Amino acid sequence: YSMKQAIDEEFILDVLKNYMSFRRYYKLMTAKGVVDSEYEKKKTIRLLSSYVDLQDAAIEKKSRIMIEHFATQTVNEINGEARAMLVTRSRLHAVKYKQRFDEIMQEMHLPYKALVAFSGTVTYVADFQLDSASEGHRRILNLGNVEMIAEVYLNGNRLRTLWTEPYSLDITDHVMDGKNVLRVDVTSTWFNRLAYDAGLPEADRKTWTISGPAEGSTLRNSGLLGPVTVSDATLRSR
Repeated sequence: YSMKQAIDEEFILDVLKNYMSFRRYYKLMTAKGVVDSEYEKKKTIRLLSSYVDLQDAAIEKKSRIMIEHFATQTVNEINGEARAMLVTRSRLHAVKYKQRFDEIMQEMHLPYKALVAFSGTVTYVADFQLDSASEGHRRILNLGNVEMIAEVYLNGNRLRTLWTEPYSLDITDHVMDGKNVLRVDVTSTWFNRLAYDAGLPEADRKTWTISGPAEGSTLRNSGLLGPVTVSDATLRSR
């Protein structure tokens, strides 16, 4: 359920319509016009921005500003029915902001709560290095804890869809010596979205079901929870 769809269906207002962000500059080059042969500039700025945004001090300050503005200004809009939505660059950012929001609202004795109710598919990408396997050994990828269905790709090749434990598979024929790129698409159930909708007025709900979670139901963990490991397995003749 995308932000664009929510705006088109008038479930939320277009918060970006009249929004202009501050431009953040980082002096990553020693001088104008000098090509940096070691680091790609756009990628470096993106990684540095993410690192800065995840610092506790940054999250604390931004969270407090947003909550205080909501409590004193926004909450009175739309006949007292206003909501606020924070769009983050990653699920990790969302978790950190959710935790800090809860702490600040409890500290300020505010009667609000922050919801993180994601249902859908999330893509995880990581690279790893491997040395040559010994003769007679197989390489086994184990995804650990997965909620709920995982589609696995390695070095651009689709391997398999895993939907029950153990979330593991033999990757010997697809892995390479040196650098490998792993991609895992994890799709959750509709539970969290249904639980979120259960707390909305019926006219505002986007999902309907004969029997679903009740209002206030505890949201379930979803995604690739791990730990993700690659291990050697020895083949033994019988």
